[in-house]
Amino acid sequence: MYKVFINNRPLILTENPDKYKDLAFPKVKFENKKKLAQLVSDFEKDKSSTGLIVFHYDLDELYYYFRRLCKYVPAAGGIVYNKKGEVLFIFRRDKWDLPKGKIDKGEHPFDAALREVEEETGMARLKVVKKLPSTYHTYQEKGKRIFKRTYWYEMYSEYGGKLTPQLEEQITEVRWLKPEEIEIAESNTFKSIQEMIRKIIRPHHTFE
Repeated sequence: MYKVFINNRPLILTENPDKYKDLAFPKVKFENKKKLAQLVSDFEKDKSSTGLIVFHYDLDELYYYFRRLCKYVPAAGGIVYNKKGEVLFIFRRDKWDLPKGKIDKGEHPFDAALREVEEETGMARLKVVKKLPSTYHTYQEKGKRIFKRTYWYEMYSEYGGKLTPQLEEQITEVRWLKPEEIEIAESNTFKSIQEMIRKIIRPHHTFE
């Protein structure tokens, strides 16, 4: 299954639509690339639609054809914890977010995640704990549909120095949020980040 957020709404690509009986989203069978392109275009334009499920017996084939509708841009980032169990967030373009950025050509996602967290926050002495599930979303840039996959890593640092927002990336604040403050970010962020907060950050051992 791939959950791609389009205009902050989920498009689910799956081989088993029966898993989503509880969702009231329209369920459409994949037929060909042309009809998939029309489905995606209509979903982008229909602001009243809360979600869409497209299914096909071969998930890899479905994902392949979806990717061909977009320009693919890989990115990487980190969920960073400190010894107090706080989580590192950034404030960019009037929304809370997690530090992340585009992967340079030839760069491994692991290295890109460390670099981006350091550049965007001024963080140091980062240690990668484990790899996390990727997130997927699209956006428009110069009239083109961009499909971004973000590789995520759980990180840890005991760095207690000054945090410095990367202003050239329109980041205006970097802040450690305590467990009881996470709702500050959750109430003003993207759906994909909200999902990560619910599924990854809140269940983390320091929040139990």
